[in-house]
Amino acid sequence: MDLTSFLSGGHLSESTSLPSAQTSSRSSSPRRPDGYRFVVTYPALGDHWWERSPLWQAQNLNKRSLVLELTPPEGRDVLERLIARRTSSPRTTRPRVLDSFGFGYERVRQLNPDMVMVRMPAFGLEGPWRDPRGVAYNIEQLAGFGQNGDPDGPPLQAYGNC
Repeated sequence: MDLTSFLSGGHLSESTSLPSAQTSSRSSSPRRPDGYRFVVTYPALGDHWWERSPLWQAQNLNKRSLVLELTPPEGRDVLERLIARRTSSPRTTRPRVLDSFGFGYERVRQLNPDMVMVRMPAFGLEGPWRDPRGVAYNIEQLAGFGQNGDPDGPPLQAYGNC
């Protein structure tokens, strides 16, 4: 059950779902959809343009998608049922996000003792950087390779202009 966003999580869950006949489930929030949906796509493409990102589609082959709101109890009930039926759960959310809805490690183990949880928050589970949001763009900047190029020209990213 894929509870990830952007590149790292989608790639991990794609890699694990392709070899098997079982389709994995991908869940996202209606308030904060996966930002990867909006990469290389534009409103000018028409209705449901956010569904047309070739990058997002490539990472979500062989997956069923579900938009799940965890604020009401009904949403948490659905997630509990999904956890009970799945074998793995990659997550890229900040450590406190799913914990705040009652889906920390101990609760997931109660619901499904065989569940394999893979937690990949951008800045780790502990330490002073555990709570900031992090995706490729800000990690690249912190690592120092987000801006390159000719000193007399505009800053460039590895895949094009900033």
